[in-house]
Amino acid sequence: MNWHELAAKAAFALVLLTAAASAAQPLPSYAFVVAENGASLELVSLPPVQSNESRLAVFSLPTDADIAVSGALYAANGSSLLVSRSANTTALVAIRSSQLTSKRGAEWTFAASLSPSFSVSNVDLLLPPGAVFANSTPPVVFVIARNDSVQLEWNATDSNFISAGYRLANIAVGTPSPSASTPAPSPSAPQPTPAATPQKDNYLLLAIALVLLIAGMAYIFRNKLVRAPPESGILEKEGKREKQEKTSWEEKGGLSQGQSNLLRALSDNDAKIVQAIRDAGGEVKRFELERQLGMAKSSLALSLRRLEQKNIVTVERSAVFQRIALSGWFKAL
Repeated sequence: MNWHELAAKAAFALVLLTAAASAAQPLPSYAFVVAENGASLELVSLPPVQSNESRLAVFSLPTDADIAVSGALYAANGSSLLVSRSANTTALVAIRSSQLTSKRGAEWTFAASLSPSFSVSNVDLLLPPGAVFANSTPPVVFVIARNDSVQLEWNATDSNFISAGYRLANIAVGTPSPSASTPAPSPSAPQPTPAATPQKDNYLLLAIALVLLIAGMAYIFRNKLVRAPPESGILEKEGKREKQEKTSWEEKGGLSQGQSNLLRALSDNDAKIVQAIRDAGGEVKRFELERQLGMAKSSLALSLRRLEQKNIVTVERSAVFQRIALSGWFKAL
């Protein structure tokens, strides 16, 4: 597979994401591109966040992940990637890894976890040319064999995990017979070897660069036509945050860049809770939090559950009271 073929597949994946984002009320969508050597490129389109959605998108990262994000603020910490979704701009997330595929003999398995922090419209998987699809979880909606890839698609599902089994029909198994009816390749022609793997990895990196260049150009062109309103509540890479939108804890300082990026992505109630815990020295009892914020118990419970699920706070429960503290993960950002 040469660079042009892989770049075309990455560009086609971007077209799939763009088509999904053109709906009246678009949802985030995924597209995965897999190379013959098993390396994969994960592309996620994050349309402008709706008023009833969380701004924070959380992704699990493989240990060998290379990350690129266009049109949004983000923070990476170990095995997690946090992306702050905008109220008026579509963001593109690209993650390259070789750990989403495994091989046993001639059989390949692709497996990926989807972010649990938002609903997904559809998931597309582009397998290498010549791939023979075997099975999938959940069942795919359709399979399309193209000249340069084999496309699988899943519709929106409650599952946060997808997998697909396949094999490469164009990779010969065993020693070819010299009496085969098809023309034998010239002895001088270079044959694929494991040594080609780094070159294919470079193709993936170039494909990422191409896709992000296209997305970046669209993002810059859009901003020339439509200027984001200052009340959007999210600071874009090229934008400016209004002075009156700064929270009191930002004014106090002492926040790392990762913490600051994360906090800007939280809802108002969630940010108030984290601010109150920080003002109290890093931990506080729940009844004290209720009294201080004057927030409805149902709203407080919902916000605390969200913050705990995102590993921003920890909740120590006892028969007498609940103690809420900033998590070690948040402090280490």
